Amino acid sequence: MINQKTNNKLNFLRNVSFTEIAYDQIRELILSGRMDPGEHINENQLADMLEISRAPVREACRQLQKEGLVEITKNKGTFVKNISPQEAVEIYEIRVALESLAVEKASENADESDLSLLEGCVDELKAAAESKNEKAHYLAAVHFHQIISTISGNHNLSEMLVILHGKISLFRRKMSDYLGDDLSISDEIEIFEALKNRDGEKAAAMMRKHILRAKNRIVENLVQENNKNQDG
Repeated sequence: MINQKTNNKLNFLRNVSFTEIAYDQIRELILSGRMDPGEHINENQLADMLEISRAPVREACRQLQKEGLVEITKNKGTFVKNISPQEAVEIYEIRVALESLAVEKASENADESDLSLLEGCVDELKAAAESKNEKAHYLAAVHFHQIISTISGNHNLSEMLVILHGKISLFRRKMSDYLGDDLSISDEIEIFEALKNRDGEKAAAMMRKHILRAKNRIVENLVQENNKNQDG
């Protein structure tokens, strides 16, 4: 016969499992673009869709709030986070520091199989640029940065970058206004070459240049918008 203590433990494990399922599903809906920034997250509807109770969905939303992917407003509900351009600038400033460190560490740790994976990403970037396939270019670029993060060997750093890139993906839908349709791959090629040559200092410098270029375009656009609003 199962005693109360055992039953409570089973319920806890079941809820943890359901929370993980809800977390994975909601996160995927957000990052894939099937839920838009500012969109209301209907917890009851999601619970019905996943065939679970509302409690794991609510807990999953709390986890996603900590990652900056959702906002929970008292008496209003849960919404997909709407990343402002100003906040995106701050995110890029943090990204510069973290990714520069990641690529410097990766230059020390990368083995032949790691370099082969990165070279494959560079080939994908080239193909996407040639075919002007924006989506494929973006996905290959994300993969390129993810591999570098993993090669760094710093688990905490990788976790921080996962959260950061999640926020960036929310802003990506507005990026064409701020970043343009830049399908250039020269930075990634130079970063890859520096990694291959074990030149961590050059790889970090190229990574900073690469990310700051995007951040500066956001800032320039914000200045133009502010000037336009003042003139209006």
